[in-house]
Amino acid sequence: MKHLDTLGPEEKIMIKLTIPTIDNTYADLIKHPNVIRVVALSGGYSRQKANELLARNKGMIASFSRALTEGLSKQQTDAEFNKILDDSIQCIFDASVAPRDDTFERQLERAKNADGFLAALDQSGGSTPKALKLYGISENEYIMNEKSMFDAIHDMRTRMMKSPHFNGDRVLGAILFEDTMDREVDGIPTCEYLWEVKHVLPFLKVDKGLSDMENGVQLMKPMPDLVPLLRRAKAKGVFGTKMRSVILDANEKGIADIVAQQFEVGKQIVAEGLIPILEPEVDINISNKAEAENILKGLILKHLDVLGPNEKIMIKLTIPTEDNLYADLIKHSNVIRVVALSGGYSRAKANELLARNKGMIASFSRALTEGLSKQQTDEEFNKTLNESIQCIFDASILPRDKDKDV
Repeated sequence: MKHLDTLGPEEKIMIKLTIPTIDNTYADLIKHPNVIRVVALSGGYSRQKANELLARNKGMIASFSRALTEGLSKQQTDAEFNKILDDSIQCIFDASVAPRDDTFERQLERAKNADGFLAALDQSGGSTPKALKLYGISENEYIMNEKSMFDAIHDMRTRMMKSPHFNGDRVLGAILFEDTMDREVDGIPTCEYLWEVKHVLPFLKVDKGLSDMENGVQLMKPMPDLVPLLRRAKAKGVFGTKMRSVILDANEKGIADIVAQQFEVGKQIVAEGLIPILEPEVDINISNKAEAENILKGLILKHLDVLGPNEKIMIKLTIPTEDNLYADLIKHSNVIRVVALSGGYSRAKANELLARNKGMIASFSRALTEGLSKQQTDEEFNKTLNESIQCIFDASILPRDKDKDV
């Protein structure tokens, strides 16, 4: 694994290994983005024993020598020889065709076509205190940026995820902070819980915050450990990622820099087998918001048009001043979804604006948790969350344009 993690995205290999003593020991190797196949040698086992062991190791296929030729003889007639060889090939084939893990393909189909919205549960260290305060937890109940703070926000997120109303019927995906990805819900790793129990797509926030403003924008800070993080996330069952930068002025150079950075990092994420959500947010309070959005749209389209056919992305944008401004992005063959951030609007206002933009779906954070409180009974909490989920879902389910090739 250490050597695999240092390979470049184009350096692909296969590995031939002895069938392991502990079943599925090599599962992480099989899933690794640099590994095409892990194949098994028979290692002196009889064909029957080698097949029995191989069939218990999902994703490994046979690369047998003596076990393949077992029973063949020069003295056999052609009919006898061919029958024994056919039997040998068939049983080795059967042991090699344990169903391939098609989780990503099923998740991708859901991301493209299912109704719902993204729950943004990715408050970082900087935004967590505000989220906790709104939830009814004061700063004297935890220590800033220490375990007690992250425990508190995880408890809040867990309460939401465990609610009977938080599931794939209306919540398409959930964006997680790295600490949340590394924790558990009801003793189950968070990403596994979201997908296997709730049928909700897990996304991970991967940016490390914003740089100082220059040319009217804030670019993302460098991410030197991005690739190891992506590979760890992939192994944990993450489907996609999200990364945010901010536009504070209709400055063409600044916006061009933001779009270039988002797509550059996005292509690295695609190469690791994940779906990136690019988030060049336009601040809702700037005086030239509409102008900035038009510049942004044109630059995004230019970058989209040079992507390869298999480089699929999602885009998270501020709800535009001009209704349906992003229709061309929504229809683009490289775009799975365009999702909307609430951007500081109240939930009612964000839903009103979103509902006027055909094909955009919500990716709300504060607007989703509005009205939730630690002090509520479970009945009160679940009722409030259900109402929030329903109204955001309603604003997100205008018929999506199906006339695009995705």
